[in-house]
Amino acid sequence: MIKLMLLRHAKTENQSNTGLDFDRQLALKGQRQAKSMATHLSKLDLTDTVVFCSDAKRTVQTFEYLREQNNLTSYIFHHDLYLASRETLFNQLCTQNGDFPILLIGHNDGLSDLASYLTDDYIHLNTCKLLTLDVHAEDWSELTQGGCTISGMYRPE
Repeated sequence: MIKLMLLRHAKTENQSNTGLDFDRQLALKGQRQAKSMATHLSKLDLTDTVVFCSDAKRTVQTFEYLREQNNLTSYIFHHDLYLASRETLFNQLCTQNGDFPILLIGHNDGLSDLASYLTDDYIHLNTCKLLTLDVHAEDWSELTQGGCTISGMYRPE
């Protein structure tokens, strides 16, 4: 069974210095959330986990907190994951070869839509909420609608 972890970025500032949504940074609350998430993840076995992360400022900052405290050495920043739709996220996962665990760090509404699609249940991911799914497939190419069950959920205060 394959593991998929979906993580929405931590809480952000309302505005960026540039005025662009892409450049919004983590708020103080978001920094605390990301540190707490890093501690939570350190209790899990993340061996062989590949991280796919949007290249927006807030997702990269969230990831940096996680990377500092965990042995996350395989990661890729994708611009296509910035505010990506469910379809884009799903296709990103389905094009992977193998059965390695994936941590996907991104944005709503795409992440919540993906979680709902994969579980056939309504799921809303608040900021810095981690949803862990068991993927009932042998390879990422076999990922299907409703083909996952929830095995864990965590959100720092």
